[in-house]
Amino acid sequence: MIDNPTLANPGASHVAIVDDDPALRDTLTMLFETSGYRVTAFESVEALLDNPEALGAACLVLDHTLPGKQGIDALTTLRERGPLPAIVVLTGFGTIPLAVRAVRSGAFEFLEKPVEPDVLLDVVARAVSHSQARGEAAAVEAEARERLAGLTPREREVLAHMLGGAPSKTIAAKLDISPRTVEIHRGRVMDKLGCRGPVELFRRYADLISEEV
Repeated sequence: MIDNPTLANPGASHVAIVDDDPALRDTLTMLFETSGYRVTAFESVEALLDNPEALGAACLVLDHTLPGKQGIDALTTLRERGPLPAIVVLTGFGTIPLAVRAVRSGAFEFLEKPVEPDVLLDVVARAVSHSQARGEAAAVEAEARERLAGLTPREREVLAHMLGGAPSKTIAAKLDISPRTVEIHRGRVMDKLGCRGPVELFRRYADLISEEV
């Protein structure tokens, strides 16, 4: 399946490979496919950029030394296309400054060739888990933002005070409404946001509300 963007095993986690060495692409593709991943392989970053589905892979194994746009230099371009997959950078000329640069540019891990298959598989497994956790967190945040958008302006005011720890009487005084009205708003806020208590409310919404202040 080398150099062919057709995906096998569609239920498996997707690993994309960018390396200009055909033999290494063959080796890596076989390694990952026999480990249960679905794989796409490319000879250049430019070819990868032409394949939107590959850009959404759980892990990208990226050779640094490439013709045209080099691996680490491509991270900025990849970032402009959207959230980065977990990127494992491979290089035959590893140095500490290059490793630091790779990590600062958004790489998940930096490995020097030749790398043992078990080591690479372990790193890719951790990269895939990282991507999945990040994707789940993004989905939770998107749902939270959608729920926030369903609040009325008054409910958002009450929520801001709730997250500040203010009791109903204090909120009532600040908003010039009755404590009973505050209690009604509090109940609606908790219901609309899907929270069962103040701890859950704070954990899920405090940071989102602070962004607006």
